[in-house]
Amino acid sequence: MIELTKSRIAMAVVWLAAALVTIAFVLEGLAFVLLSASDNSTSNKLNTAYAWVFFAGWAVAVIALVMVVWILCLRRHWAAAGEVGVLSLATIVIAIGALYGGVDSQGSLMTAEVLMAAGIGGWFLFYAIKAARRSFVEHDDATKAHFAALWFGAAIALALTAVSQGLPPLDVGDATMGMTQAVFALVGFALLLTVIVVARATFAIKSPQTVFAAIGLALLALGSLGQAVTSKVVLGSPPYSLNGFRIGLSVPEFVLALGFAVLALAVARRVYEIPVRDKAEPAQAAPGSYLAPEANMAPGSQMASDT
Repeated sequence: MIELTKSRIAMAVVWLAAALVTIAFVLEGLAFVLLSASDNSTSNKLNTAYAWVFFAGWAVAVIALVMVVWILCLRRHWAAAGEVGVLSLATIVIAIGALYGGVDSQGSLMTAEVLMAAGIGGWFLFYAIKAARRSFVEHDDATKAHFAALWFGAAIALALTAVSQGLPPLDVGDATMGMTQAVFALVGFALLLTVIVVARATFAIKSPQTVFAAIGLALLALGSLGQAVTSKVVLGSPPYSLNGFRIGLSVPEFVLALGFAVLALAVARRVYEIPVRDKAEPAQAAPGSYLAPEANMAPGSQMASDT
């Protein structure tokens, strides 16, 4: 997976995906701002636009991963290509779920949520297996840096996010389910933030863009906290307020949009860190190796490699 952050072209595509997701959440926030007691046609159109732009973001993310698989195949890094290929398949499932969300933009079915949860679950399985393999390597070789816990942390964060995604969305009168979904997302993002911070502190990741990634994840956690508060205060029990709906539902969406915007900024800055070499095989990379030395990894770091 680290190969994605080493390809200038692929990271540029990831930036586009993050930008589209940012726009999607802005549209969703505007849809809530324009809620009306009489005519919600504009709000419904914005909600539909949100669903389709959100799908476009995930579809572009799939393209980025497939590009990485192609680059790795050209370099004959078959093991790495296989691993990124597995993540590509999981992301395709997420994109299909987002597509269902576009078709069923009013949320009458749970198909979109279930598919997206399954795709994120695929990411969880990949990182859990990666963590287990890394743990065995560290057990057998005491000289290896101890990064298995970071892989496990990322896997648990993805599992929590998958559970959150698979639960029913926020609904009027169902404060418990809405809060449960938001809390799972909050803990997942907070744990992933912790993993990023620890990885930076232990030099498992050396890129300065880690700071922006951490800020973006913190904002995603804050947006999830806002959704939890909204579920309890705004949607929990009558009397309901139209202005309460507008503010309580829109603010978390705008915070989530800001979080993805900061993540997009981190990706954009990372693009300019990467040397242009997608078409050339680096001289340092041995056939079949998973990692070549990069500026964003600490000297001797083994977090992303099992060998």
